[in-house]
Amino acid sequence: MARTAEIVEVITQLVVEVCEVDATKVSPRSQLIDVGLGSVEVMEVLARLEDHYEIQIEDDALGAHSTVRELAKTIERLLKA
Repeated sequence: MARTAEIVEVITQLVVEVCEVDATKVSPRSQLIDVGLGSVEVMEVLARLEDHYEIQIEDDALGAHSTVRELAKTIERLLKA
């Protein structure tokens, strides 16, 4: 089962790919909005995470100010369910 730190790495990689930002600009405490994720990019990252982990993430699971770590914790809970 994936742990939070591993999920954070996957999220970071996806954010870097989708937003074309430097990986050093993305940390577990980074708010998704602050690293350049608009609504379209959030949906792209969520879709890729759903495919990667074979889960369904509710659209309202994240707010605009959610952090990378909060997203990772949400995924971790879904994987345990």
